[in-house]
Amino acid sequence: MKERKIGKASGSGNLLSIVIPLYREGRHLRDSFREIRNHAEAVSMRIEYILVDDGSDDDTWGAIEEICLEEPSARGFGFSRNFGKEAAIYAGLEKAYGAA
Repeated sequence: MKERKIGKASGSGNLLSIVIPLYREGRHLRDSFREIRNHAEAVSMRIEYILVDDGSDDDTWGAIEEICLEEPSARGFGFSRNFGKEAAIYAGLEKAYGAA
């Protein structure tokens, strides 16, 4: 996996990790992330968001960079080419620090 990461790591403890695999989602990602974050805030735990770009050829990585700059609990990773949703989820789980 070619790794491109931004954002800071958190300690585990009482942390929920949300892995979001992405492929060609540049146009919709900001709105989708806002919805996910709004629903996740109802959970009484600390949350980290793991955004994994599965080799998109659009502006998905640019959207991930913007989100990670605005949201300290978000981290971004990306593949150099498309490997499929399952590989992106697995890579995100490997990078997650959360207990759940």
